[in-house]
Amino acid sequence: MNGSNADLLANIARLRPETASEVVTDSRIAYLDEPGLESLGLTKKQAKAIASAFELARRFGAVEDRDSDPIRNSNRLGRKLVARYSHEPQEHMIGIYLDSRHRVITERVVFKGTVNAATVSTRDLIRIAFEVNATSLIIAHNHPSGDPSPSAEDLLFTKRLQDACKLMNVEFVDHLIIGMNRYVSLKDRGAM
Repeated sequence: MNGSNADLLANIARLRPETASEVVTDSRIAYLDEPGLESLGLTKKQAKAIASAFELARRFGAVEDRDSDPIRNSNRLGRKLVARYSHEPQEHMIGIYLDSRHRVITERVVFKGTVNAATVSTRDLIRIAFEVNATSLIIAHNHPSGDPSPSAEDLLFTKRLQDACKLMNVEFVDHLIIGMNRYVSLKDRGAM
């Protein structure tokens, strides 16, 4: 379907074009719940329609094939994780467990934290790898602030997990940090 974001929003929520243009310029729109959308001047019905459309888009963005191709780089996985977790108001630490061909066995939210922290031990991440018979591991976590830049703590945790994985003979493939509509791969940045 063609049209600007404002046109699509007007169609979904039956908004006047000028109202849709105003709403679409608010950078928080994809991360607001129904009450938050109502605070932008939308009716309950309009807010519900928009919130439902965003949730549906996140779910479609998160769909994975059972016979998926091996993960060769961060692009496809990063986009899926952004669709799933960039809107979360608290940090989530996610483990993506891979078989020997780098195909996803399972994805698990290992820990949910606060708005600016998700404390999880390296032991928890590696224990699950053994439980599901994974040979490789990718971790990801979201930054509710929207900025996916790695913090000093992110880099330190990555180093600790890298050392632990080496000891336990589990390949540590990447650490992705999810922000607002974008992500950072520490492997691509040369930080691991």
